[in-house]
Amino acid sequence: NTIKISIIYAEADKHYKERLRTHLAPQIRSKLIELWDEDSLSGGTDKLKEVSKHIISSRIILLMVSPDFAASEECYTEMELAMQQRADDKAVVIPIRVRPTDWPGAPFEGLLPLPRDGKPISSLSSSQMDEAWRDVAKDLYNMCEGERKKNA
Repeated sequence: NTIKISIIYAEADKHYKERLRTHLAPQIRSKLIELWDEDSLSGGTDKLKEVSKHIISSRIILLMVSPDFAASEECYTEMELAMQQRADDKAVVIPIRVRPTDWPGAPFEGLLPLPRDGKPISSLSSSQMDEAWRDVAKDLYNMCEGERKKNA
């Protein structure tokens, strides 16, 4: 019943990905979720092939949206694959606003982003960031519970 979640992020936003991982640690430890990102790859691995395999096998795909994400060809390619999985009803795609980004006509436009208040996490104070990550973790937990019920 473990729900696999993949994270797509730009290297410049790695610390945001790590903060999210910290807030999801209880869910990971209790095996409610399996969190995957490209930091899990080993040397000598065919990166594109492995990343694609994990995106395709994930039930939830998180997009860590920022200017660096928008500028990255690699992130864009991975995001297109994620959006195809969503179109085929094989995955849920959730944008997470980590830094202010102007991206008119983004492929994920219209999807409800997290945090729900719409404020990029980087624009918050330190204590507000923890609250925002906690809220994101809660929303992901609820999403996973919905996925478990759907697949039961």
